[in-house]
Amino acid sequence: EYHELDWGIDLYSPTVDSKVIFLILSMAIQHDECLIEIWDIKGAFLKVCMNKQGLYAKIDKFIADTLIEINPEWKVSQKIDGSMLVELKKAWYGTAAASALWYEEISGFIMKDLEYTQHPMVKCLFCKDLSDDTISYIMLHVDDMCITISNEIELNATKRKLEDKYGDMKIQSGDEFTYVGIECHRNRTEKRLELSMEKRIDKFCEQYNITDDKLYPADASLLDYTIESDKLTDNTAFRSIVMSMRYMAQIVKPDILFPVSFLSCKQENPTVKDMKDARHIAGYIKRTKSDKIYLYGIGDSKSPIIQVYADSSWRIFQDNTSQGGTTIFIGDSMCAMYSSSKKIKVSCHASCDAELIEFYRSTYIAEYLYEFMKLLGFTPKIILMQDNDSASDIVHSGKPSFDKKRKHINEAIISTHKWINEYNAVMMACITENMYSDYLTKVMTGNDFKKQKDMSYGRR
Repeated sequence: EYHELDWGIDLYSPTVDSKVIFLILSMAIQHDECLIEIWDIKGAFLKVCMNKQGLYAKIDKFIADTLIEINPEWKVSQKIDGSMLVELKKAWYGTAAASALWYEEISGFIMKDLEYTQHPMVKCLFCKDLSDDTISYIMLHVDDMCITISNEIELNATKRKLEDKYGDMKIQSGDEFTYVGIECHRNRTEKRLELSMEKRIDKFCEQYNITDDKLYPADASLLDYTIESDKLTDNTAFRSIVMSMRYMAQIVKPDILFPVSFLSCKQENPTVKDMKDARHIAGYIKRTKSDKIYLYGIGDSKSPIIQVYADSSWRIFQDNTSQGGTTIFIGDSMCAMYSSSKKIKVSCHASCDAELIEFYRSTYIAEYLYEFMKLLGFTPKIILMQDNDSASDIVHSGKPSFDKKRKHINEAIISTHKWINEYNAVMMACITENMYSDYLTKVMTGNDFKKQKDMSYGRR
């Protein structure tokens, strides 16, 4: 509990996301000599002083008793319930300002003392041109840093500067490491990184008592609204298991994105059936915990292809809204660099409308990746894949409808048409069986599911 909410600073504290992590690691493993290390500064937050006096926290009995053991004179400050009000001198873990103060401290040190340059778009990515014409990158996720560098002398010098400033670090080096929960194995024979979350999945299955194995993440009953089911008396467990699965889905389990996204829309009034469906997904996660995403080098070209697959399923929700899905591949990295499965909340009177909306939404991510890579020295090219001929023709023409009820669809058409011209993107026709975001919008099983999954996982 905090009795002072004005921390005196901007609480903004950026952390690196999976798109950036995948891209930087893909660039690193393109070169055999490039080293990847993970650095964790011990007790990082406590190395930063609060920048304002009079900030107080109410600590519980356990922590208060521990402090009194260190200094018995503090006993007089302990309340009847065992708690204690203390003034904060350092950026204490759990306080709103802690991560922001640490980010301000460490980012300043990386730029001033280590002489790295902050990426203009991604504020937790830092770059440095080295004397041997190579580039080193540091990704920052709170107090965990990932460095990619080809110069071992420079690597050791950088480590020494950090340890001189902040003390001992926990260092992961070699071909096995874990970063932000992603377990990475560098397979030098196949020239790829193999990514998974086996340890996290084991903890997940133990926490939610998952014992059943499931062959697929969902079956057709997931979308069946005719099945009657009682409402859950307690929504907390349902929300907890769905959100735990969503984190895994967004990083290393794109094959569960659709059913998890679908259930995420039911958190307000989940039913017993919804919980059963959630545990079905969990059973599939348990069965496939050792599945690994294969991330290869991005390639030697300075103009890699950003290939975007955008698809939708029309009116699958009870309120007649639709679901959109997007998958993006970049260069020779093979696996999906980005996957999303999200509800299309606006009204779509035809399946083509849903395709147009998702097509439009996918351009935001494509633009982000394009601009991000451009600032790294690339000149990427964008290809937009579309399996709906009507949607392609409408976007190509850029001509909206005169129906006033389709104002939002018209906006998508006009904006997408302009965007394609601005970024010199290419639209390509794609047969439905090769639309690799298809399984992000509907329930799939059998060979169709396997083909989609293999593409996303880099198993071409």
